[in-house]
Amino acid sequence: DDAIRVCEDCEQNDLQATIDSAPEGAVIVVEGGEWSPLTITSPLRLVGLDLPMIDAKSEGSGIVIASDDVSVEGFDIRNTGRSFDKEDSGIYFEGQRNRILNNRMTEVLFGVNGATGHDSVIAGNYVRGHDGISEGLRGDGIKVWYSHRVQIHNNHVTRSRDLLVWYS
Repeated sequence: DDAIRVCEDCEQNDLQATIDSAPEGAVIVVEGGEWSPLTITSPLRLVGLDLPMIDAKSEGSGIVIASDDVSVEGFDIRNTGRSFDKEDSGIYFEGQRNRILNNRMTEVLFGVNGATGHDSVIAGNYVRGHDGISEGLRGDGIKVWYSHRVQIHNNHVTRSRDLLVWYS
């Protein structure tokens, strides 16, 4: 197995640094734990075992993908900020052929939010918006903008404003 393993007690225990230094196409397996928000800028596959938590601590997005060919699978993403201007999201992506699979997002303004994400897949995710916010002030559970041929299926979305597919 050529996967790079990351855990709180492993030799590799800085998830963002591991992502930043991983070669293109790497598989990074994260074994549980609680992690800070992430930014992914090159093609890779990020796989969570035992639902590792990404806690945005009420500021910004949980995971930002700024690359083509990224897969994020099996994470528990919580507590995004509440900025509509910045579109604080559980997972925000720009890039083609990205895969957002089997993640749990709770207390998020926007759940999965993608732009120019042609040929991407959003599947098997659970999205729950912030508690105690009126419907008009909630973000979209899933939003795709200018993203052709995106597959969206088997997601469960609650406490969000709506699902938005725009210019796609």
